[in-house]
Amino acid sequence: MGAKMTGLGVAMAAPLGDGIRKFAEYDDAIRQVGAITGATGAAFDRLNAKAKQLGATTSFSAVEVANLMTELGRAGFDSRQIEDMTGSVMSLARATGTDATLASGIFAAAIRQFNMEAGDASRVADGLTAAANKSFNSVESLGEALKYAGPVAADANMSLEETLAILGTLGNVGIQGSSAGNALKRLLTLSAAESEKFQKVFGVATKDAAGNARPLVDVLGEVAEATKDLGSS
Repeated sequence: MGAKMTGLGVAMAAPLGDGIRKFAEYDDAIRQVGAITGATGAAFDRLNAKAKQLGATTSFSAVEVANLMTELGRAGFDSRQIEDMTGSVMSLARATGTDATLASGIFAAAIRQFNMEAGDASRVADGLTAAANKSFNSVESLGEALKYAGPVAADANMSLEETLAILGTLGNVGIQGSSAGNALKRLLTLSAAESEKFQKVFGVATKDAAGNARPLVDVLGEVAEATKDLGSS
């Protein structure tokens, strides 16, 4: 009888122990969110409630949501911005099958690279989702490419969507990640530094009348049109 009761006790205790471990893991994760963001009082309570609510109503656990929030906090976003952005990051991760923490880091970097605001969260998530799902790229490879090309593209007044369109096209021919980023960076640098050569060789202007860089997509399209009947040399 004692042996049977002991076995029953162990069986009953197992779920309880698992629950305690999960609670402790979440407690550590949400405390890290507070430490990174500096959120206290009502601000911390809102983040805590948001993580629990999303953990209970989505395919992500509360721990994953908290880890995602930590990444956004590391990128310098405050607690209110993180509340507003978390849903968009989760949509990106879910739609592309990307780890939530990884997706949040790439998402945050893209916003910073193109000088966008937290209010642009849905736009950034939609752009990355479309580029990853409609080309031979992953969110991770796009994030790696943007490390190199993003700041230069933004300086050239390219939008995130235009940049992702070119990276998507490069990905479709097997040029991905840092290789794609460096290729786009070099294209932008050449079109800016060698404006006169572009005009002389291809008859294509890389600057507008005010001296500003023209959209690279337009420039490349005109170069393609100008060279379509030429020999391979």
